[in-house]
Amino acid sequence: MRASTPRRGRPLAVAATGALLALSLTASGTFAVAVRPAPSVGHPAPAAMGLPAWNGGMDLYRPGVFATQQTWWWCQATAAQIMRNIVYGLEDHSATTQRRIFNYMRANQRYAFPYGYGTDPQGWAAGLDLYVDKSYRLYTYSSYDAALKEAVTRMRLTQLPVSVLVMNGYHTWVLHGFTATADPAVTRDFTVTSVRVSGPLYGKAGNNYDPPPDTKLSTAAFKAYFKPFDFAPVRMVWQGQYMTVQPIPRAGYVESL
Repeated sequence: MRASTPRRGRPLAVAATGALLALSLTASGTFAVAVRPAPSVGHPAPAAMGLPAWNGGMDLYRPGVFATQQTWWWCQATAAQIMRNIVYGLEDHSATTQRRIFNYMRANQRYAFPYGYGTDPQGWAAGLDLYVDKSYRLYTYSSYDAALKEAVTRMRLTQLPVSVLVMNGYHTWVLHGFTATADPAVTRDFTVTSVRVSGPLYGKAGNNYDPPPDTKLSTAAFKAYFKPFDFAPVRMVWQGQYMTVQPIPRAGYVESL
């Protein structure tokens, strides 16, 4: 983690989501999340937070942002490339960019293992922090519902995509859209009804896993892909956790006493 990461043991709380989220930096370098009820106060309107008006959902995808991974082990780097295209209005599909991001992720990972295994979650988060936005951090959750709800909340608050580990940690997708029963920017009382995802294996010969870019999935269908981390070749500290790399909203954060 970089110097801007909160000191170990100093939790943060965010009020903008309508709840207080105790974000404790764990020994594994991830944030463990515990949700406490929000105080009974009014919430600012989305426009006051600089957000687009809520219309039932959002989708950051646009034509030209998708890229297909050029090797079987560059999924995390290519997901970062897609996210970078979304954030900066680019249409970069090059193997050169994928290789550069992948090599940086490998140089910053926690565990040593063969090149063909890709990168570990720590390296994955470091690459998004450098190449997409400085606000990205690795989060772990014990339940699917908590992981998904926090991911779409931060997506709504930041207007930035989220990276998720699928296939028990063997692959990475970009989560860039969703629909919900209420606006996550102003309440915790909402249910996610669908997601929009892109997987970088689409378009690669031999792919039989990733659907077309900007695919809409029900939350039940997404759960069949987004599963707890269980990377058999190397046992890591994140075993059994749902894992995402999410952007931290720049506004609304205060240090907990």
